[in-house]
Amino acid sequence: MTTSHPIPIELEKGVFTRAGTTIHYWVAGEPDAPTVVCTHGVTIDHGTFDEQIPALVAAGYRAIAWDLRGHGLSRPAGEPISYLNAAADLAMLLDETAVDRAMLVGQSFGGMIVQEFCRHHADRAAGLVLVGSPLLGDQLPWPHHWLQRARPLLLRLWPEGHLRRITPQFMSQYRGVQLYVAKAIQPLAKEDFVQVTKAALEVFLHARPLPDSDMPILLVRGEDEMAMLTQMMERRAALKPHVQLAVVPDAGHLVNQDNPATFNEVLLTFLSTVL
Repeated sequence: MTTSHPIPIELEKGVFTRAGTTIHYWVAGEPDAPTVVCTHGVTIDHGTFDEQIPALVAAGYRAIAWDLRGHGLSRPAGEPISYLNAAADLAMLLDETAVDRAMLVGQSFGGMIVQEFCRHHADRAAGLVLVGSPLLGDQLPWPHHWLQRARPLLLRLWPEGHLRRITPQFMSQYRGVQLYVAKAIQPLAKEDFVQVTKAALEVFLHARPLPDSDMPILLVRGEDEMAMLTQMMERRAALKPHVQLAVVPDAGHLVNQDNPATFNEVLLTFLSTVL
């Protein structure tokens, strides 16, 4: 529906080095404001949140976005990317930006990373917003389980040119968002695709669920989200009284980019009840 564009606010850019790579991050908003940290999914970068950062700052929050190792400017990856390594990167990001406690927003793989972070640092999370990302711990039906396991091999066999053409179409139906995805994946070699996909599948198939708590959690999905993720998100929301589920119309997996106006409204409404 809209295209990502340069963030039209003043950003403070920072870097830190951990486990063989330099992590790049961006901060906007007043230092003493409640903090929202945004973590993107595989193959893309912090630019997926270009429409959210200004809205968060305008609403009185401090907003932080970053490039996961092996993505965007945080390349080369150094130590191989994994959900455990990424969660440790997130902990250091909070240390570097002097954040004791934050609302954690994670899109797709980013949602899995923030859940793993909470397993070790629950006291530093004011809540979670999981965007196109289920609560971990569900057992997949065996056909889906084995299909997911086969994905890295399938990616290695897939012709690279075709892979680069279909990835943006898989991520979004909107031309502007597809152009953003195509640009974000351009620096990634084919093996990078394989490695970041393996990292996402590792957490998806093997990570344990979060311990029971009353931490506020918002699940957000597009109405055109993949059926498997839709079913997982709806099932877990129905089982957990502290988990809310919001469905955004005219949006698919990259819901925050496909329909940023409605997504921002949902996000800010949730934040106003928690922070």
